[in-house]
Amino acid sequence: METSQEQPPLPPDRILYYQQQAQELLTRHGREFDRFVTGHERLVQAGDELLRTRQATGYNVALTEQDYPVDSSEALIFYNNYIGRPRHFGLLLAGMEQEGVISPDRVRFGAKASKTIYGGWALAEGDELLDSIKREDEDSPTQLSLTVETVVIFSPQDADHAALIVEKLSTLTDARKPGAIEGSWEIPDILATAILKRALEKSGLVEVTANILTEEEARLVTARQRTGFQNPWKAVAVEMNEELATFLTYSDVAP
Repeated sequence: METSQEQPPLPPDRILYYQQQAQELLTRHGREFDRFVTGHERLVQAGDELLRTRQATGYNVALTEQDYPVDSSEALIFYNNYIGRPRHFGLLLAGMEQEGVISPDRVRFGAKASKTIYGGWALAEGDELLDSIKREDEDSPTQLSLTVETVVIFSPQDADHAALIVEKLSTLTDARKPGAIEGSWEIPDILATAILKRALEKSGLVEVTANILTEEEARLVTARQRTGFQNPWKAVAVEMNEELATFLTYSDVAP
């Protein structure tokens, strides 16, 4: 799969440029959910309570607003994949740069940890751990997937540029499609801020609600198809890959 992305060959120094930034995040945060969220156990408890009471199918913890600013008033696009795959990000971004889709000044990196109801997919060894939780009205525990992810944050120049970025991400990071970048998921994790709704209406993204709970600089983020939580939560509209959005009501969680 990698070969098709290197025709013409990608400049090794550009691959390394982006790969090193992703590697720095891996070195700093590691791959373990518990290590990442150390010091923010109250946010984890709040997220676990949402899972236990069937109010969410998963949640994210970011250490700063800048790591995952889904509530930004700016036009931003987010792409997420396991933090343990720096090479994936190097190949992806170097290829997009070579095609003229992105420039370094409009790309930055963040990180987040995620806990999600496990849907039975093939586990990513080393990048994904299983845990469990006893949900309301269940006789046996429900399995959970625990991960840490790198977040690539794109700042598009205009509506056409935003649509082009999402188009490329949807093609290059979908493991089901020919020529996908090594390490891609079967359902790419792509989001965008609400201001891009009209620009991306034909790009396979749909509007959902992101609920954000802040503790000092850290934040807990959980997405719902429609439901906005009340104070102290902040509820904002975001655009999400449509296939990913269908999972938000998985396992008896209401919209």
